[in-house]
Amino acid sequence: MNNLTVSLDQLVPFSQARANLADVVDRVKNTKFLVLTKRQKPAIAFVDTNYLAKLISIYKKWQRETEFSTIMGLASKDNVSENQVMQDAIQAVASVRKRTKKQWQKG
Repeated sequence: MNNLTVSLDQLVPFSQARANLADVVDRVKNTKFLVLTKRQKPAIAFVDTNYLAKLISIYKKWQRETEFSTIMGLASKDNVSENQVMQDAIQAVASVRKRTKKQWQKG
């Protein structure tokens, strides 16, 4: 979190957030996220749930594309048939989905 860069209007001291929680929640809806500070250091972030859903969706898409391009890159190096690549890709995606589902259930 050392490289966290936000505008000053997105920083809220923890004590202020505790005293004005309803106002902070309203601000989050308008700014997408706020960073609460404790002893003038970033501590946690309040994130609008719609914005969080969008971030998760973007991350999942990036993850799928990255995994697929990695698989295709490996296949082209090994001269594997396109059919075999597709079968391997389907198995890899199923494995990732299973692993991701387990992580969400734990978390």
